[in-house]
Amino acid sequence: SWNFGDLPVEQRVTSKENVITSYPSLLEEDGKVYRYAFDNLRAAEYYLRFGLRGLLKNALAKEIKYLRKNLKGIDKLALLYTRFGNKEEIVESIINLVLDETFLYETTLIRKQEHFLASLEQGRSELISNADRICVVLQKILEMNLQVQTLLSDANMLKYSHAVNDIEEQLKYMMFHGFIEDIETEYLKQYPRYLEAIIKRMEKLEYGADKDYQSTKLIQPHWDRIKKLVDHAYETDGNTTSIDEYRWMSEELRISLFAQGLKTRMPVSLKRLDKAWERCQKEN
Repeated sequence: SWNFGDLPVEQRVTSKENVITSYPSLLEEDGKVYRYAFDNLRAAEYYLRFGLRGLLKNALAKEIKYLRKNLKGIDKLALLYTRFGNKEEIVESIINLVLDETFLYETTLIRKQEHFLASLEQGRSELISNADRICVVLQKILEMNLQVQTLLSDANMLKYSHAVNDIEEQLKYMMFHGFIEDIETEYLKQYPRYLEAIIKRMEKLEYGADKDYQSTKLIQPHWDRIKKLVDHAYETDGNTTSIDEYRWMSEELRISLFAQGLKTRMPVSLKRLDKAWERCQKEN
């Protein structure tokens, strides 16, 4: 439980005339939560989220036990999720996402005991409604993904190998084991549009393959960068704001290129993506 006072963002210790700066955080391992000092702020904040989640699970054990048994449409969700994991795994991912959505998607992560206890009291009553809403979104995502996979397996798609390869790679970075809790809800809620754009893209290939090929070439340099950035981000304790902006703007550009009938979240173009890439380089 939170019985250790507040967590400062950083702390300095003088040792033999040297000043050592460390970044206090929490570390969750096998259901236990420990205080832990990291040597860089990004790692401290990345692991703090998991530590906070562990404390929340301990404090909300009764509510979480109820949720595990009463998630909306969980049997159907588990069946749709078999490509990525089993029922136990999707239940755990949903619980984690519900906790993140209810308590941890704040601008500043919780570092004060008083803040933790206040958030706990306020969010407790929101758990069930948040869980229901998330389950509805996930069912739509998983059903649309099944539709995409069915279209991809059609023998007629073999002659559009450039599109099939691009779509499969796009899905690899969207729909993967653990994506439910790994992707922030803000972006997860956009998945139905992204999947609908893929479906519309495939439907147009029969009479627009050449244009599709040209559009694939246009986005390829950005997509190659994004794959490297995302892979590197997971190796180095999480994404940064600029990576998120660049990565998800690329999905909006795909809508603009392949499914013009759908609306994008923001104005998007190759030029705007170039500028997002420049910001990404400066921050990282």
